[in-house]
Amino acid sequence: MKTNIILMFFFYSTIAFSIAQPPQVINYQGITRNAQGFPLLNRNIAIRLSILDSSATGQPVYVESHITITSSSGLFNLSIGSRTIINGTFSAIPWGQGNKWLRVEMDTSGGSNFQLLGVTQFLSVPYALNAANGNKPGVVLGDMQYWNGIEWVRVPAGSHGQSLFFCNGVPTWGGCLPLLITTSFSFPTSILTIGGNISNDGGSSITARGVCWSTSSSPTTTNNKTMEGTGIGTYISSIAVFLMANTTYYVRAYATNSVGTSYGNEISFTTFSSANLPSVTICNQIWATQNLSESTYRNGDPIPRVDDPNLWASLTSGAYCYYNNDSATYAAIYGKLYNWYAVNDPRGLAPIGWHLPSDSEWISMISCLGGSSVAGGKMKETGNSHWSNPNLDATNTSGFTGLPGSFRNYIGNFGGFIGGYSYYWSKTESNATNANEYNLTYQNGIIYFQNDDKKSGYSVRCLRD
Repeated sequence: MKTNIILMFFFYSTIAFSIAQPPQVINYQGITRNAQGFPLLNRNIAIRLSILDSSATGQPVYVESHITITSSSGLFNLSIGSRTIINGTFSAIPWGQGNKWLRVEMDTSGGSNFQLLGVTQFLSVPYALNAANGNKPGVVLGDMQYWNGIEWVRVPAGSHGQSLFFCNGVPTWGGCLPLLITTSFSFPTSILTIGGNISNDGGSSITARGVCWSTSSSPTTTNNKTMEGTGIGTYISSIAVFLMANTTYYVRAYATNSVGTSYGNEISFTTFSSANLPSVTICNQIWATQNLSESTYRNGDPIPRVDDPNLWASLTSGAYCYYNNDSATYAAIYGKLYNWYAVNDPRGLAPIGWHLPSDSEWISMISCLGGSSVAGGKMKETGNSHWSNPNLDATNTSGFTGLPGSFRNYIGNFGGFIGGYSYYWSKTESNATNANEYNLTYQNGIIYFQNDDKKSGYSVRCLRD
């Protein structure tokens, strides 16, 4: 005959700490009575106790079973955490995270045919258990603890006289690493300029700083690096090397103090294939022998292509186009026509390893070739494959191989004609609205100097750094 069980219970907790460190337990006491209210006396019973997470129907985080004998008054005593473990670890129960519930099941014959008696919420977590579970035990005298946002973490004891520092929310013996960020600057030269900003020295002086870079992510000072002195604050480093074309580089600022070296955020960039532009040496200068045709700045940002003449005329920022907006016919031979805002953009129009020539660099080449009255002929491609008749005085003895890509004027119209003229920007501006340019013509061997509206669209030739 099945016995109906009434269970009346209460529980309380004890924690005992001693040299032997006995187990942490919750003492639990209950009285069993049958349906008529009479106690079950001197009865062998089996109890299964489950600690549930979050709700009365939550997942068990710990389960154990007990075999015990009721007293002559129906009373029994248990210690939760001290008997046969079915599931979980008592010491690992996350008492501080959400509510916990106790599920009690009993078999009055002492077997494993358990009958559910009830589920009761722990209205308060035993303090000693919660504290013991949330805190890591010490190992040696002087160990401490800190809360990392999830759990208590042990801080090992320091040495005599050592100072404890608070480093980004973590107590740390002996000092902190510096705090810094990597700052990026882009200039139109092959020297990629990147800097750092050290906001905190970590409690000890900065003994070294700079940037480090590699073709692999997370570069360190064991890779390529610059050295930019000492101290906190902002600094700039120049990566004074010719970087490989079509290659991705990773760069980080670094700072070193007595504790060690820390790194700023990582910046990456990719060099482009046009860093290998065909070139010729003219009087100790290395000039590209084809017009530039980049669609992006050095950092990878796109340069807008603008075909609409009204929009072109309104621009005060970088843009490019093709002659007559016809890339299929003209792009491969003559490259792109850029306004001067693209030439002067701080992100860099020239590929890594090259820069846009200034007036002084143009004049140096022209003087070396005999002056403006004859230099144009020595710079023009010969024949009439691209230049129109008569292409006078063209010898191309310099190897510059000037091509007649014509131009777009400041109101957005395409001037001249393909085959008749070539216009090349200088990096030098003449005033707020105009910049300098040099041009060749099919009519003679002169190279002309002018200053024109920055909105104009001209060809670009690069000079090797």
